[in-house]
Amino acid sequence: MLKHYIQFFTTPICSCSKQCEEISERSIDLAKRKASDCCLAFRFYDQDITIENGEIIIGSKQNLSGWYFFGEELPFHEVEESIEAGNPEYSEIYHLMKANNVKSAVKTDLGIILKLGPKDMIISRS
Repeated sequence: MLKHYIQFFTTPICSCSKQCEEISERSIDLAKRKASDCCLAFRFYDQDITIENGEIIIGSKQNLSGWYFFGEELPFHEVEESIEAGNPEYSEIYHLMKANNVKSAVKTDLGIILKLGPKDMIISRS
């Protein structure tokens, strides 16, 4: 039987009990409601669960969505402008983005800056 899940990406110090949760359907609104305050992002995936001879067999994750990040876009040009203006706040991220040819990152609503993947999206928590 194919089941649907939400996977939560939380801060390392988060004391959330659930990292993944089974859901009846993929819904961004549902995922937002279930996300804890320390959740940086979430994504959806499917997994095939079968029972053979009384044994539960769990298949690999499939149909992975991109990550849905809570935050705002941080384009490379803004980071570059900040560095040129003498602001050291983005110094490390500037060098990482430049070295890896990253055009845009996400600054989560918890202040953590992460690279965006090709399928990732930025959304509002509300």
